[in-house]
Amino acid sequence: MLYVVQAGDGGPCKIGITDFPIRRLTKMQSDHHETLRLLGTFEGGDIEEAALHQRFAASQIRGEWFRPHPDIVACNFGLPRIEIQGRKTRRRKFAGSPLGRYLVENDITLITFAGLMGVNHSTVSRWAHGTDFPRPRHLRAIERVTCGAITAADFLGSKQPTKSVVTSADFLVDQPQPKRRNGAEPPASPSVAT
Repeated sequence: MLYVVQAGDGGPCKIGITDFPIRRLTKMQSDHHETLRLLGTFEGGDIEEAALHQRFAASQIRGEWFRPHPDIVACNFGLPRIEIQGRKTRRRKFAGSPLGRYLVENDITLITFAGLMGVNHSTVSRWAHGTDFPRPRHLRAIERVTCGAITAADFLGSKQPTKSVVTSADFLVDQPQPKRRNGAEPPASPSVAT
């Protein structure tokens, strides 16, 4: 399928082909300094892509990138659009956490946000479901990526993660000391004279 992506507001556009437009957008976003947005997806392949590249050759910057010609931005190609489905089924699952609400309200998929953060989408899923907290470096990155809409305070104000965490201190407190095989108590640790 054909896709059109624009870099920033009024920035250059890319006309390309892929079978997985969201995955492609996520990969491109991780390699690009501007925020990318998907303008549209259309039926077509190599032949249609080559025809569009030829049609907009006067606006070509390099490779598949073009200056924002009005027909590119408006996606006036005369090709049938393909709507990407599947977002609504995920919306209710994590609308209870601050990050989950942000993703739903801004119609951002886990995969897209993960690409922006440089982490796996399953990590973002745990944050969005409230089953795990981001590390401090990720909290700073979340605040940067969301332009301050989600801060560390939003995570600290939400309920504790549902995943139980056992620390070494929890394990050592009130644990009976092991006995020797012959049943004798282990020797007491030597006391240090002060």
